[in-house]
Amino acid sequence: MKDKIERLLQLSEKMIIPAYQREFVWNHIEGEEFLEDVISSADPLFLGTFIFNREHKGTIEIVDGQQRITTILVFLIACRVVAREKQLSDPFQAMLQSWITLQSIDRVDEEPTARLESGGKIGQALKVMSSSAWDGRYDRASMGSRHGWNRINKAYGLFHEKLQERKYDQDRLTTLIKKVLSIEYIEIGVRDKSEAISTFERVNARGQHLAVYDLVKAFLFSAELAANNLDINIEDEWEKIKDHADQNDNKLKKILHAFYSSQKGYIPQSELYRRLKRIATPDIETFINELKLFARFYSIVNSKTENFTEKITSYLTSSANEDGLGLPTARMDDQGRMNNISKSLFAISLFKAERVYPLIYASLRALARIVPNAAKGGTKEIKAWILLLQFVEDFCFINTCITNEANQHSGVLQRVYGDYCRKFCDGSSDFVQTTQELKESIRAVITVPEGLFVDKFTELTYQDKNDEDIMYYIFGRLHRSQEAEEVDSVDEDATVKDADIFMPEQYNDADRYVEYILPSSQDTRESVFSIGNLVVVNSRNRTGLNPDAEPSKRIKQLERWLDNRAIINRSFTRNFIRYFKKACFAETRRTWDEDLIEERSKDLGKEIYQIAYYN
Repeated sequence: MKDKIERLLQLSEKMIIPAYQREFVWNHIEGEEFLEDVISSADPLFLGTFIFNREHKGTIEIVDGQQRITTILVFLIACRVVAREKQLSDPFQAMLQSWITLQSIDRVDEEPTARLESGGKIGQALKVMSSSAWDGRYDRASMGSRHGWNRINKAYGLFHEKLQERKYDQDRLTTLIKKVLSIEYIEIGVRDKSEAISTFERVNARGQHLAVYDLVKAFLFSAELAANNLDINIEDEWEKIKDHADQNDNKLKKILHAFYSSQKGYIPQSELYRRLKRIATPDIETFINELKLFARFYSIVNSKTENFTEKITSYLTSSANEDGLGLPTARMDDQGRMNNISKSLFAISLFKAERVYPLIYASLRALARIVPNAAKGGTKEIKAWILLLQFVEDFCFINTCITNEANQHSGVLQRVYGDYCRKFCDGSSDFVQTTQELKESIRAVITVPEGLFVDKFTELTYQDKNDEDIMYYIFGRLHRSQEAEEVDSVDEDATVKDADIFMPEQYNDADRYVEYILPSSQDTRESVFSIGNLVVVNSRNRTGLNPDAEPSKRIKQLERWLDNRAIINRSFTRNFIRYFKKACFAETRRTWDEDLIEERSKDLGKEIYQIAYYN
């Protein structure tokens, strides 16, 4: 049945966007296309098909068409705000408001309600915007999270900007609104919620109008409806999963793909929805709980927060009821294991090695299932997992962070990762043996020669923000290695371990900063920003080295800081001072210049290669 938007907005029924729908995603691009189509069309614009469920009196559930209908309501809201800003007539403003809100039939003295009601984060923003008192600005107290406002403001902001143009006086605005109200559509009705959800899924899955996360969400709501006896609330649990994805659709898509891969191995994006349905169907509650548990893991390891260690510790040791894996705290925190786990996971995140997340999770999930029944509390298995994690860290550092070889062999690696994700999930093999076999399989894929690594390593530059973060990691590993080897009987504090210069808690540490040996203020060549010209100083003295001093004087300043115990990472600093003196104060009397910087870059590359190569 063909109808007009005007008649739809004259009905006394409230339009509802059901929970299984995706959120409003049209932005300024779709909004501009909509406005241009309305303005340029000589005949009434046709918006296609809307699917409505009218099973409950007084409400219309929008099964398909919510993006278009929401856009029209947002456009009318923008018209009303502009009408007030331009001080257009009160009857005109009242007419606009009548399209946006519903007046109670029984009580005319009641506050009108929004004609369109939506759940999720966007619902509160839309409710506030529909009120005649709204002034066009975001207000956290009434709108809540910025997420809903940010979603809707992309289209609203575009409409408001266009309508503020001088040509839109009351007459022109009236003409434009009449064209919007004359828009035509065809309505298709469904009989009940069950048919509504199945129709929504069928229509969108066939045309791929929706992303996989929208289809999964719709499927879960249909399963909830069919089961009618679930102990969890699908809408609440889905919101928790989305919160772990920072309410970001692209991140949610990655989480769903990585979650499936952690159980069944790699799969093309085009097959993901059908395969997720397949593993979810037997037990919806288990599927939701596992997905939520994985989403929390992904969220933590993909973040760079100062409480990273605290979060990962809580995740590993909290019970399943608290969205954790329930590993024994005493075993995990013994001998500083948690610090090592935290550093490795943080580093892997820093390398942007997201492809390996499913493998790490699959091994970790297997560990959590094994430990409760393992001999001696699973100590052997926990040690094997930490060694595997450190191996993965080294592998990703060399092949993802520095040489990019992982991308060159991505197809083979994905198959290896997938095979072992399935082995860990199957649980029939010996855990410790499986970790050993996995390391051997990964080694067989890529062997990076030292020369290639060093060549790529010397390209690191402090001018690149990504490289800057990596340099802290590199200097941190060099420091730990040098500290372990150092025996300095002269230094009375030699037995006291220095503070680590690469820890998640120190990621934004003001006491840790990079210093140039050849000052960047005196030389602007690219070599100045090379890793060979840099040292990381972890110092209580925040004044920095003298920016105008030559390299030898800067070295003497570092020595004074060492003598005064101002420098915290003493092993690393002492090692560099020795290197500098050998190069510049020995018989050669060389100058710290571009050649020496390149030489030190290569030396650092060779040293870190020997430390990090995944043997």
